[in-house]
Amino acid sequence: MYQTKKVPALGNKKIRQALGMAIDRQAYVDTVLANGSVASTGLVPGGTSDGAGGEFRKTAGDTQPKFDAAKAKQLLAEGLAELGLKELPKMKVNADDTETAKKSLEFILAQWKQNLGYVAEANPVPHALRIELSSKHDFDIVLSLWGADYNDPMTFLDMWVTGGEFDEGDYSNPEYDKLVKAAQTETDVTKRAKALVDAEKILMDDQGVAPLYFRTRAYLKKPTINGLILPS
Repeated sequence: MYQTKKVPALGNKKIRQALGMAIDRQAYVDTVLANGSVASTGLVPGGTSDGAGGEFRKTAGDTQPKFDAAKAKQLLAEGLAELGLKELPKMKVNADDTETAKKSLEFILAQWKQNLGYVAEANPVPHALRIELSSKHDFDIVLSLWGADYNDPMTFLDMWVTGGEFDEGDYSNPEYDKLVKAAQTETDVTKRAKALVDAEKILMDDQGVAPLYFRTRAYLKKPTINGLILPS
């Protein structure tokens, strides 16, 4: 997640796009996580209902820009030119101080150095401090997680409405707000699903947030056990 208001460089769409596009998400899940998690293709993870009888990811398709180091470098140069900068300022990337989070930081920063020539600073901190700093909007970039409260895309998409409780990066797009708020009162489930798909497309094009992966859980079950319901 980017702090788009307090960090001028991250208020630039092309710079956010560059940072997100410079990360090989498939390599990340294969080498850092290696637990069956899936590289993200949008904000809303696979398996989530679209609220109209379908699966959101199948309805929306891939909305997140694909890994493209060359395009990322071009976008970075264009973004810097728009801001009148010669290079990106050095920014800190907050994350938890767990082993997995530290490995994630190492991977992401290495990708930016390799693909953009940009050196950021890793800032692993205790979980409680990371949450506190995020809630105060006191960060440059932060690695964080979100799990669904209910099986509907709204539990992910309403987080990024301007001024929302969880809009800690201060992302704002009036058209995005309009679509999400319309979906909150739309009674036609097909129209509602389309509004949420269109909203995600805007958020992913803006790169208001740059997802990395969809979490999965692995279970070992004896073949003789039947009727077991596993939490998702």
